[in-house]
Amino acid sequence: MTAWLSPKGRIDRTGFLTGLGAVLLIALALDLVLAALPGVDEALILSGVWVALAWPVVCLLTRRFRDAGSGPHGLWLFAPQALVALLSLLMNGGWPGPVLIAFTFLAAAANLACWGALIWLAARPSA
Repeated sequence: MTAWLSPKGRIDRTGFLTGLGAVLLIALALDLVLAALPGVDEALILSGVWVALAWPVVCLLTRRFRDAGSGPHGLWLFAPQALVALLSLLMNGGWPGPVLIAFTFLAAAANLACWGALIWLAARPSA
């Protein structure tokens, strides 16, 4: 549990994948439970769930980057995804047409970069 709350130390591949899977399951369970409540904005709930789980994810990523031998500066790979999520939350879907198209491509590129970094972290052996 401390691996989820502290960025200090290291975490191996198994611990990283277990922690990331647990965070995803917690997010899914919270979203399903809260979305079942009548009159609740599901998009707002999902955004809130991800904001609440951001710190455990940062801790897992920092520990795994350190264990993989690249240090926590690798978190910058996830900055485009965080920016896309923040902009999406702030705009609340009110995008003009051409901006929406450009934003969609930016979001797709940011998602690919994040998934690539996660796969790299999961596959890379400990240093």
